[in-house]
Amino acid sequence: MFVDCNAEDDYIKPLVALRQFMVYNSIERGDFMRTEKWMKNIPDETPLSMISIPGTHDSAARFTTAPTPRIFCCQDMSVKNQLLSGARFLDIRLILSHNKFKAVHFFIRCRKEKELSSGTLLFDDILCDTAEFLKENPTETVIVSIKMDSGVNVKDFYKSFRSRYIDSQKDLWYTENKIPKLGAVRGKIVLMRRCMLGTNNLSSVDNGLDFSYWEDQKGTDNPLPLPCWFGNEKNEKAIIQDRYALKKEEKWQSAVTTMLGDYRPHKNIMALNFLSIRGNPRENAEYINKMFSEYSLPDKPFGIIIFDFLTEALAEKVINTNTEGKDESDI
Repeated sequence: MFVDCNAEDDYIKPLVALRQFMVYNSIERGDFMRTEKWMKNIPDETPLSMISIPGTHDSAARFTTAPTPRIFCCQDMSVKNQLLSGARFLDIRLILSHNKFKAVHFFIRCRKEKELSSGTLLFDDILCDTAEFLKENPTETVIVSIKMDSGVNVKDFYKSFRSRYIDSQKDLWYTENKIPKLGAVRGKIVLMRRCMLGTNNLSSVDNGLDFSYWEDQKGTDNPLPLPCWFGNEKNEKAIIQDRYALKKEEKWQSAVTTMLGDYRPHKNIMALNFLSIRGNPRENAEYINKMFSEYSLPDKPFGIIIFDFLTEALAEKVINTNTEGKDESDI
């Protein structure tokens, strides 16, 4: 365990404040559970890391150009519908090709629609849907993880991405390399940068939460999560469980439930728990998502839970942990 769960100042007070807010304002569960606006009643002072957040793995991989799509398709919903269903973390994989940022799953391109003739899904499309969602739901925030999943132009990738999508609309983005409080990022995209800066002209201070030193977890000898340090003055980090090479039974029993049961986020520590593994995403998700739906979740925040084939019911189960749990006297 990487957090002292008895540290009142760091851990308990945000929970007490959240529950007091709900009691004093007579928040009704049905109102809170509108999945497109579920963040609106969470207090502004809550650190983003201390909120239970549903997310999607390979969020753009609904339709692909793969001849065997079952290996590469990871979602049933469009990005827009993922957000409407409650997702607030998007895992976006890109390639910079012919001056366009194209959505990919590894080297396989993602398509806009099911038809083979439909065009390639671009980050422009994803950004448009996300910005529209935030405009319509300004109480929300969306964490967007950007990874260069294919290609060789490492030096140009992030520099071009920033120039095209961030510099021209800075009000839409939160790009500081520190964990924000919710009030500071309502209506904004929180950038999670899983790529190198590529140039000495840019600083890690203002180019998103720095996940560029994310350690690959392809090994099968250790199911435990690994840290990823942001390198900021607050010594903040993330604890990440992404043991994607495990068999689905071991993934659930040794990796996912260990993360859920033994690890907790903190105001200075983000927690990311991937339920996805390689192989046949749908077959694997049928097992792992079913196990998750039957699992009794802790009554304290546990960070970001990232799914293949997210459903609204799974998202609600995660969101519910922000309202359910013990009475304040039991904390």
